[in-house]
Amino acid sequence: MSAFAQSTLGRLRALVGPRPLLCPCVRIVLEGPDATVLLHERADFRGMWGLPGGHIELGESAEQAARRETREETGLDARVLLPFGHASNPAVETVTLPNGDVCQYQAVLFHCSQFEGTLRGDPLEAAVLRWVSLDEAPPPMMPHVRATLEAFRRYRRNGEFQLI
Repeated sequence: MSAFAQSTLGRLRALVGPRPLLCPCVRIVLEGPDATVLLHERADFRGMWGLPGGHIELGESAEQAARRETREETGLDARVLLPFGHASNPAVETVTLPNGDVCQYQAVLFHCSQFEGTLRGDPLEAAVLRWVSLDEAPPPMMPHVRATLEAFRRYRRNGEFQLI
């Protein structure tokens, strides 16, 4: 049985199929010392780039999910995670996955600039990792990822929690 089939979302999908689901998740903006952020090329949406993150499992807190997803997708251990926002706009957060499943994400957004470990991508989710300056033109990314990075820019300017 695959890891997805064993996950909370996988077990729920087995019951409801591709119908729209409200999906609690996390996204992590890993910021390097040179003010770059870590993006990964998505394995499910080829050519699109994203942030580390994923679904919160049953019995797991948002912080625990952020630490687990960071480790799984980047090989890095987040030392300090700071929540900087919450994303819930259905116009941006509703995504149809390549397999036809529809998710409306409710995402807790975290910032992490203190991490350790050896950077390595997960070939099943995020094989290619790249540090990108927020000032340069970003690679192609999905609307919810772009909105998260825009919220992070605002957060860096004003320090206010972002509701998007």
